[in-house]
Amino acid sequence: LFHGGIPKEWGKLSALRHLHLGRNRLAGNIPPKLLTEMTDLIDVSLSDNQLTGTLTSVLSNVSSDRLTTLYLDRNYFHGEIPSEAFTSMTLLTDLRLSQSDIEGQLP
Repeated sequence: LFHGGIPKEWGKLSALRHLHLGRNRLAGNIPPKLLTEMTDLIDVSLSDNQLTGTLTSVLSNVSSDRLTTLYLDRNYFHGEIPSEAFTSMTLLTDLRLSQSDIEGQLP
């Protein structure tokens, strides 16, 4: 199991297409540049960890227009879903945000 924070240096893996880190003990915020610099991501699974922060800080940093899958469920994210959150994710087909303290409606 991985534990602790997600290293910000992982953002340098700019050609990475699949990021599957679910069911670990990752904690803390997702580094802002992690999802900004990984522009080729197709699917991201960070489910079932101990990640925290607002969805605004996470979703506003996604820069991959190729992203089809985003699993952030079973973490400790909080706040509202920002209205502009999914504007760049035109290919997104699978989204999981359950079992967190998230409010509001999907845009």
